[in-house]
Amino acid sequence: MIIVEEEWKELATSLSRRGVNERIYMVGSTSSGKTTLCRYLVNEVIADRSIAHVDCDTGQSVIGPPTAVGMALYSHQPVDLQDQIYLR
Repeated sequence: MIIVEEEWKELATSLSRRGVNERIYMVGSTSSGKTTLCRYLVNEVIADRSIAHVDCDTGQSVIGPPTAVGMALYSHQPVDLQDQIYLR
């Protein structure tokens, strides 16, 4: 279960209002919730645009195998990111 902080909702609202060429970089310590926040934002903002989620954590990747930079593309519809299979 994910507890959505009020700040997350405010960030999603702010991103929905911005242009389509916006780039966001998540940085933080290990196991601090970066991936969870990214997953939440993808689903909250996806109706407005296409989104690319680039996973540059080569040691603990969620999109691809360890030691690889992975990318997933999402377009205009919510996805079940908890069970998402990233490699096709």
